[in-house]
Amino acid sequence: MTERECRVRFPGLAQSIDDVVAQGPFEVMDTGDAGPLQGRIKNGKLYIVNAQRRSDLSAEMLNSRTGSLHQLHRAIVTSPEPIPDTIFSLNFQDSPLSDGYSIGYSRPADPRLRGDDLNKNRRTFLMPHFSFWAWPIRHVAGGTFDEAAAAIDEVEAGYDGGGGDWTSKTARAVWRGTVRFESALQPGLRRNLIQVAARAAAAGESWADVLPLNDSTALAIQAFCRYRYVLHTEGVAYSGRFHFLQMCRSVVLSPPLLWMQHTSHLLRPIFSASLLGRPQPAGASGARAARSWPVSFSVGEANIVFVTQDWSDLPETVAWLEAHPHVAEGIASRQRELFVGGGYFSPAAEACYWRSLIRGWSTVAHVDPDVWGTRLGTRFEVFSLKGEL
Repeated sequence: MTERECRVRFPGLAQSIDDVVAQGPFEVMDTGDAGPLQGRIKNGKLYIVNAQRRSDLSAEMLNSRTGSLHQLHRAIVTSPEPIPDTIFSLNFQDSPLSDGYSIGYSRPADPRLRGDDLNKNRRTFLMPHFSFWAWPIRHVAGGTFDEAAAAIDEVEAGYDGGGGDWTSKTARAVWRGTVRFESALQPGLRRNLIQVAARAAAAGESWADVLPLNDSTALAIQAFCRYRYVLHTEGVAYSGRFHFLQMCRSVVLSPPLLWMQHTSHLLRPIFSASLLGRPQPAGASGARAARSWPVSFSVGEANIVFVTQDWSDLPETVAWLEAHPHVAEGIASRQRELFVGGGYFSPAAEACYWRSLIRGWSTVAHVDPDVWGTRLGTRFEVFSLKGEL
């Protein structure tokens, strides 16, 4: 699709790109092999100019780097329109760079923590997670995104005229995760969830299927979609499995997200306080949530539910949703209808996004010819085999 066709087919997809472009120009500096990967696009070809050595990266980081570069390369070579020449920087770490300019997986949701507006040489453009290419871990069916999506489709078909409906899903809230993955911005997030669920179990309540992740408790990603409620936790930064959970026709419950990914702006949260008829939480966490997510949508618009940061109102929120099944089903349906039915997680949307990203980057990234000259680097096709320059 052309840029125009992409914007018509996927309204709002490129909003996060447009927001960063609106912040104005910046200088692309040569960071060498110690900084983020730097590449060059010239005449529709992708070149790698600066990159860390294979031996300096973990297997996970190599997968991340390779997957994202393959996404970009696919978007370039399948584009029906010319892609502008530019030099770019890609950050494959989970957290955004504290300074500088790059394309990364996430940036803070709180405007006060981003700092972009105060530093003209700090920009974080968002790119799709590398797992939209592949993520070879055992919990993701097949290891590729389309295989995982197909496995989720098969599960969901059983609750949509395939012998059952949404009310046939398990009426519990499910979570599996590694407790030690905690953010300094949300200390105790996962431990608190475990404790809330444990207290509920001790009181004879059965709404929670919450367990630390190990070999005996692990669930395939599509198995989460068998539950009416899916609990989402961020880790040190964003969570790479969030977009898999968003393909479920299940209600995702989470504390207000601290990290924005490339489609997070499409979330339409309703706060648990609104459901329960309470004022929004006070204090630092409440203020941060208000800055990050200033709008609480109505029950007829929402596609996710934000609970308190310490999960203290989770039991009441699940009980409220169980007492209002049509509201719960509506929230669950709108999530899947948008991200799956609307195609925002499709290969077409991914390619559209990458092309918009490079176009947006190229309009504000100033490339000094005295710094970069005519240096091209290594063609991506060769780099993808060698894994280094």
